[in-house]
Amino acid sequence: MSFIHINNLTKRFEGNLAPAVDQISFSINKGEIVSLLGPSGCGKTTALRMIAGFENPSGGTIQVDQRYIVSESDVTPAEKRGIGMVFQEHALFPHMTVAKNIMFGLKNMRRSQKIKRVNEMLELVELEDYADMIPSRLSGGQQQRVAIARALAPKPHVILLDEPFSNIDASLREKMRFDISSILKKANATAIIVTHDQKDAFAVADKIVVMKDGTIQQVSTPKELYRCPSNCFVAQFVGKTNLLQGVVSKDGQSINTSVGTFDQLEGILQPALSKVMLSIRPENIAVSETGRYSGCVDRIVYGGDSQEIHLTAEGHSSLAPTPLLINAPISFDIEVNEQVRFDISSKDITVIE
Repeated sequence: MSFIHINNLTKRFEGNLAPAVDQISFSINKGEIVSLLGPSGCGKTTALRMIAGFENPSGGTIQVDQRYIVSESDVTPAEKRGIGMVFQEHALFPHMTVAKNIMFGLKNMRRSQKIKRVNEMLELVELEDYADMIPSRLSGGQQQRVAIARALAPKPHVILLDEPFSNIDASLREKMRFDISSILKKANATAIIVTHDQKDAFAVADKIVVMKDGTIQQVSTPKELYRCPSNCFVAQFVGKTNLLQGVVSKDGQSINTSVGTFDQLEGILQPALSKVMLSIRPENIAVSETGRYSGCVDRIVYGGDSQEIHLTAEGHSSLAPTPLLINAPISFDIEVNEQVRFDISSKDITVIE
């Protein structure tokens, strides 16, 4: 049974015709890290605030550990939900030491118990030597870890993190992704992380909820989300992809596109001659001298360890030519306006519409 269950959660703000969050539903298992991923204004932070208790929903229910904290008839106050929150700006008390910041949320405990719990948290986030420092003496990453330790100290049912990487320097983001994931897993914490960055979500989350315009587009693991996007928005939002319009053949066994004909695709359930959309990741297109498909190179972008080849495919189709992006090894020697041949395996093509 799911540890957290959100059902038809909705939020309408006065003066707005469309809801900010529109009947979203998803479940979270205990100890699972889930990311709400989407562009600015998609409703992910509003959803997080409703779970935290900072916004009252217009409809729907929230259940945590078999207890309703939001039902049709009652809303549990934020301070009684057993939820820890890590804010985007950390919100540490500047006049308190690291230890006192972590101790702040510990209520109804003897002082010896509080000190023991603070020491456990300091060890968890590897800041034992910084207990007596004030936050201004710490780096951004260290402040982030203090904020997480403070949120975890009271042993909440779930911990919420709002854009935890947004104020971290680009050079530290990769380390902080690992640190936050490691801390949450060691604490066996159930967590929801809001982010607009695909790399952040993929590095930390066990499951990702992709949102757009207040609605859920897809709920899946990072691997499945990338390999099998449910629609064009998801395909483009979670990484670069080639979107090709195609037409199902009369026998229903292949799809004709501007690149060429693709056979033996999984999931061709559409009727013959219907239009479909295909998603093909750039890294799944293999440059080959004997490749089945070909195109003319329009532009080359070098990326250090690889290069992006932008070309116009020369398929035998009545459909309009489509630009194509290929990731090729840096050792591959090609120039603009040259012809390049390539292959695409049917197992690497996703039919998304």
